Amino acid sequence: MGALLAGCGGGGGGTTGGGGGGGGTFDASAFVGTYRGTWTNTDFGSMGPMSIVFSNTGGNNQMVVDLDGPVFGEMTDPPADTLPGTVSGTAVTFTVESTYFGPISFTVQQDGSVTGTASNVPNPNIDTVTFTGTVSATAINLTYVVNFTAGGAANGVMSLPKETTGGGGGTFQATDFVGSYTGAWNNTTFGSSGNASIDIVLFPDTEEASLTMDLDGNVLGGGDPEPDVLIGPYDENGATLSVSSPTFGDLELTIDANGDVTGGSTTLPVPEFESISFTGTADGNMIDLDYVIVTVDDGDPSTPDQINGTILVTKNEDN
Repeated sequence: MGALLAGCGGGGGGTTGGGGGGGGTFDASAFVGTYRGTWTNTDFGSMGPMSIVFSNTGGNNQMVVDLDGPVFGEMTDPPADTLPGTVSGTAVTFTVESTYFGPISFTVQQDGSVTGTASNVPNPNIDTVTFTGTVSATAINLTYVVNFTAGGAANGVMSLPKETTGGGGGTFQATDFVGSYTGAWNNTTFGSSGNASIDIVLFPDTEEASLTMDLDGNVLGGGDPEPDVLIGPYDENGATLSVSSPTFGDLELTIDANGDVTGGSTTLPVPEFESISFTGTADGNMIDLDYVIVTVDDGDPSTPDQINGTILVTKNEDN
């Protein structure tokens, strides 16, 4: 979660809002997608890039917040945080026990108004962070206040336009992604790693694509799994590929015309894990993904609420 709160500043919050006013049950469908922009500490002048990805898979709302830069004035780039959402009437509340920000909670009302707090930040110089703002189908705009342990505060803003399918008129060029990619996966929470490869093939006659992902080593705490072959349609807007995997459950990945990759699974067969989510980019030369595994609450405070990692593979030169 890179830099939301650079230079001792605070960072804005993220949220998904539910569709237009009125009664009924919260509906986040209009806000599903990727919002990408910047945070700015208006007191200290620091700033950095950030993204928020909202998803709704099988009725499960989720937001992934990734902040880049010197958060809280430090030079450490925090991992992305995945916040599962719980709907209550016309609002949804996203919560997670973040390793960097402590307990985080964001509530989005049906009208798109957002409030949030990081109530017990582990950094000894920071007491709390509060967030207010709005989310719509086109942008997220938030203000934040970082309250210091010694007294005083720092203020900042976050502005994230929503990325449009096709990058504002662009077209998904499926042939750009065809080839074999090799690299590694890294579990940044526990320090484990292994080789990784991805092979992408097109079937123009049926307008389908396949993505074969082979992760070697101690994947999800188990043995070396067999490769997974994700298959699905592609068109000028992107590709959506899926597989019923013995390792990841019902896994789905989407690549849009901007090269943004999102996806995951909420049916992991490992009982200790609730879900895995992927966010990242693919540009025809490299596939760069962050993943977040949400763990089941077992009552043990030493068990992390989420496990973070990366998958980075580059296209082989002979492709």
